[in-house]
Amino acid sequence: MSPGVLKWETAWLTEGPSSKVLLRRGSLEAPHLGIGKRLRGYLASFDERLRNFDESRLLLLDLETTGLCGGTGTIPFLAGILVPDGARSRWQLTQYFLVTPAGEKQFLEALAPLLAGASAIVSFNGKRFDWPVLLSRYVLNKMCPPVDDPPHIDLLYPARRLWSKALQSVALQNLEERVLGFRRRFDIPSALVPSYYQMFLASRQLGVMYPVFAHNVQDIFSMLLLAMRLSESFDGEYACLSELELAGLARACKRAGMDAERLDCLRNLVERNVFEILPYVELAKYCEHKAKDYATAISLVKRALRLAPGNVELQKRLHRLQRKSESWARGASHNNH
Repeated sequence: MSPGVLKWETAWLTEGPSSKVLLRRGSLEAPHLGIGKRLRGYLASFDERLRNFDESRLLLLDLETTGLCGGTGTIPFLAGILVPDGARSRWQLTQYFLVTPAGEKQFLEALAPLLAGASAIVSFNGKRFDWPVLLSRYVLNKMCPPVDDPPHIDLLYPARRLWSKALQSVALQNLEERVLGFRRRFDIPSALVPSYYQMFLASRQLGVMYPVFAHNVQDIFSMLLLAMRLSESFDGEYACLSELELAGLARACKRAGMDAERLDCLRNLVERNVFEILPYVELAKYCEHKAKDYATAISLVKRALRLAPGNVELQKRLHRLQRKSESWARGASHNNH
């Protein structure tokens, strides 16, 4: 799925020959996110500030750099930034392109007010790569970072919780194909992006960079679609989720301490008669230790045993529950007399 950028405008950051940063601006037709309570609760388990951030000031960030390993020698030469445009279904997309490494300070100065004004930064693996790279460049250029520790929604983490058990990889392009339902066309591999910049520096032909510009736009567009999909998965109807997604959501709710939501996921899985024993066991634990509903706990463990008849731990759990149930029944009978 290719992003529908309505119109590109290209201009220098500043007038005159001193400008070393090229801007590419365009508008993107897409609905705003509408991140719901459950996803915010999960995000708040990493950073409490993400429980009540202002969606109208979100900033989606994706960098293209001279290397893929990070470190002080890695220079960002292209920053793609997507922000809500005020209209209900429109976003403003801006690419900042460093036409020469000598203009890095100008590049960083241009990004600073945008980063400082964002309510939260949205990225994919940006906590481990994009943001540390940017921060290091401010420091190495003896500039004050616009913000030291911004609220950061790294989509990799909730995606990993939801889909890592179902997919061999949660790389962005694999999520595009397996979760979002599309495959990129005419895209260049991320590993080749630095070499395109080196070719541009040698030739000074801007056309060399168009595949990189398109790659960056696709990354940002995919991040936007992934954020929407995650919001739907966390806050939509459970019936719309696959069993593996629902199990992933239960794990995410457990990580965030969202017990009521986790129980809803487990009950839904049990109602679907899944062939995985974990939902039955986890729900049985709740019934035993919190609800003190031994009859339901016994029923759940028996169902798990039908799936794994030789499971010794399940057999021990069943015997313990039966003893507890008999003890509770005797105590209740004694109190009645």
